[in-house]
Amino acid sequence: MHDTVRWRAGAVEITRGVTQTRELNGEGILFVPSIFVHPGVAAYMEPAWAPTLAYPARGAAALLLGRPPGPSQALARLMGATRARLLVELASPASTSELVQALGLPLGSVGGHLSRLRAAGLVEGRRDGRSVTYHRTPTGHALVAASGGVLSGT
Repeated sequence: MHDTVRWRAGAVEITRGVTQTRELNGEGILFVPSIFVHPGVAAYMEPAWAPTLAYPARGAAALLLGRPPGPSQALARLMGATRARLLVELASPASTSELVQALGLPLGSVGGHLSRLRAAGLVEGRRDGRSVTYHRTPTGHALVAASGGVLSGT
C-alpha cells in the first residue's frame, strides 16, 4: 500500500512524524484510495469518525491527464493495432480488467495480447492482491518512444 504503513503485532503502524493511537474494539479500519494524499498516507482516527486510512490511488496521474492518445501508425504497423494500443495504454500500470474496460476489447483478446507482449519482453505483470497489474518494461517504453511516440486521435 505504502512504504510508511506496516502491519505489526496485530496493529497498523504508520511511520511518520505524528503518533496516533486508537483502540478499534472490533470496529475495523476503512481503507480508502485517494488522489489527494499523494505521495503519503492520511490516517483519520478521531472518535467521531470510523477509523480510516487513505492511501494514494494507483493511476491517479492518468485520471488527471486524461486518456493517452492512440499508438503511432509506425507502431501499429509493426506489431498490430491492438497490441500497439495495449502497449500505449500501459503508460501507467493497469490490470487486465482495467484494460478491457478502457479499450472495449474482450477479456480473452486482452489476455492473449498481454501474453504475447510479455513473451516479447515489452510488458511485465506483478501480482496485486487477486489481480495482476501490467506495466511496460524499459524495452516497451523505448519501443513506444522510438516509434515516433503517439498520434492523437488514432
